[in-house]
Amino acid sequence: QPDYIISLNILNQLDILLADYLKKYSIYNENELNDFRSRIQKSHIDSLIPGKSCLITDYEEKIYNADMTLASRKNLIFTELPEGKNKKSWEWNFDSSGRYYHDKKVIFDVMAMEL
Repeated sequence: QPDYIISLNILNQLDILLADYLKKYSIYNENELNDFRSRIQKSHIDSLIPGKSCLITDYEEKIYNADMTLASRKNLIFTELPEGKNKKSWEWNFDSSGRYYHDKKVIFDVMAMEL
């Protein structure tokens, strides 16, 4: 039994490779994929022990043009996040060099909470 669990920037990444594969081969429609993603993310949250866990996750990706006008935003969480305690959020300047998306700046909205 662990003393404490820290889930650090993994929640929104658990489903990406699988969902991208399924999307590439048109195995499921968008609603089915979102349900699949939700179940994976919810299972991870359910595995965290209440009172002994901290969840830190990116929950939104914002892509900006070079002039810092918002080009797009994407929700990264497909399940309901728990209420949590001591909730904090901030922006993470993930890529200001324009390498992740060509000539774009990427900022992630991040949230941390005790469960």
